[in-house]
Amino acid sequence: MGIFKETTEKKVRSINADILRIEQEISNLPNKKFNDSRVTALRGRIAALENQRKALIGQRAARILELEREIPVLERNSQNVHNDPYASSKAKSDQLRRLAKAKTELAELKKQKD
Repeated sequence: MGIFKETTEKKVRSINADILRIEQEISNLPNKKFNDSRVTALRGRIAALENQRKALIGQRAARILELEREIPVLERNSQNVHNDPYASSKAKSDQLRRLAKAKTELAELKKQKD
């Protein structure tokens, strides 16, 4: 879970910093007319960065949906392994670990806001 969350947060923070840097660059230009080709190019770069940020946030939503579908399957599998008299204790603990990891990741993604 941690890797997905950390890389997404880092990328979003980096994009936000880039947008602020570009906006600062625009405000420091002597000629701020919108039709100026340099300003237009910078505003286009800002729009592209905002789309990247939206896509990253969309990845988080997609991962939430994926986990919501995956958790009931993991719960069923965990119950099946637990009830199997021939299953090893390692198999039982592995299944419970997978389930706990998925639930933790889902909870962290849901509480995360941008």
